[in-house]
Amino acid sequence: MGELESCCADRGEERTEILEMAPAKFFKLVILRPKYALANNEGVLIGEMPSRPIEKCLAGNALLTHLLIGKYVDHLPLYRQQQIFKRLGMNIPSSTIDGWVRQLGVLLEPLYNAMVNVAKQNGYLQADETPTRVLDRLSCFN
Repeated sequence: MGELESCCADRGEERTEILEMAPAKFFKLVILRPKYALANNEGVLIGEMPSRPIEKCLAGNALLTHLLIGKYVDHLPLYRQQQIFKRLGMNIPSSTIDGWVRQLGVLLEPLYNAMVNVAKQNGYLQADETPTRVLDRLSCFN
């Protein structure tokens, strides 16, 4: 027993909580699929891949979602997202990122069209007219 414990009565503990943040990180998600050889050397059967938004795409669902939220919700241009990825150790060519966003746009087009139709059917439409500040070349010189 320590010196403090022998002379003092235990009164519990004082708890302090601090909000912290761990930076984003990239990781590889490994998908294992069973593989079976057919009898009489008639071929091989392999388990199906899980459904993904873009076929044969090396980006996972969370990364693709992150790109779209960054671009369309947080107004973060793709080239800036690419710079952030580089700082995190992942160099993804801009042509690849652009292609992913384009393909996701095609995939989401039916949802967009359905939302437009619902909005047009209502007699009253509200919009958020709050501007998003963009650096203007001319404002740099004023």
